[in-house]
Amino acid sequence: MMFHRCEKWCAGAALRASFILLSALALCFCGCQPENKELALKLSWRAPLFENPRETAESIYPIQAGDQIIAAKLSDNAAPVFYALDARRGDVHWQTVDSACSGNLYYNMKPFCSKQGVVIPCGSTLKCMDHKTGKIRWSFQHAGTPEQFLEPYTDDTFLQAVNDWEERKSHIYKVNANDGKAHLLHSIQWPDSSKLLIKTPVKVKGDYLLFTSIAMRYGTNETEARWHLLDLKNAGIMASSTAYPANKDGYGVTKQAVILGDQAFMVAYDHVFCVSGTAGKELWRTALPRDMLTPVL
Repeated sequence: MMFHRCEKWCAGAALRASFILLSALALCFCGCQPENKELALKLSWRAPLFENPRETAESIYPIQAGDQIIAAKLSDNAAPVFYALDARRGDVHWQTVDSACSGNLYYNMKPFCSKQGVVIPCGSTLKCMDHKTGKIRWSFQHAGTPEQFLEPYTDDTFLQAVNDWEERKSHIYKVNANDGKAHLLHSIQWPDSSKLLIKTPVKVKGDYLLFTSIAMRYGTNETEARWHLLDLKNAGIMASSTAYPANKDGYGVTKQAVILGDQAFMVAYDHVFCVSGTAGKELWRTALPRDMLTPVL
């Protein structure tokens, strides 16, 4: 009898000990869970570029160049003022006025940054600004209307599309960031259209470039938007297809494609689609409720 009582007591003690251990583990687990906190953004520094609060102006998107941020004050009645600020503290390292900047300088332009400087498209002119001083290292004048988006090709070269309205030709150039010399990669003539825009050339893989075009036929507003895969080694178009259905509103691809591996993702008004740079064909397409901005990976 005494043995059975001892056995029952031991069993009860073991059960109680297990319960206490599980309770302690549960409390420990709950106590180790991180608390849900709201994201709080902290202002590190602020640098007022527009001294006069009544002045109407815009600024280009901040450009990171090493440990500096390059920005510019754009005004309709004055030459652009460029600033270089310390990325950590916001101190102004230098500022310069470029009175020779002819044509529009768009706030959402895409410049090219290299060890030699920052290349900025200013109207039909390319200008390379020294990181440390803001002085112009070189400038190059295009014949025609260049895109304001410069797409990296190598560490020292970039791509740019130029549309020449007088000659009725469109070109893709590879430009050397060291001296501004432009090398012609591809040209298209368009005598049968009232206009044709080559836009947004990007490197897909190896010796392939992907670019888009928008053509509007004579006497109508009928617009044809297409994408093209250019084989630089064989100097010819490898593949071409519709970028956006025929329309009378000029809709087509407006920004560079986003490249992931051999796939290119593009936005054309309210369509998102993917093109294979290996197969040279469209892989998928999705229509969304309204127009969109550039995709980001």
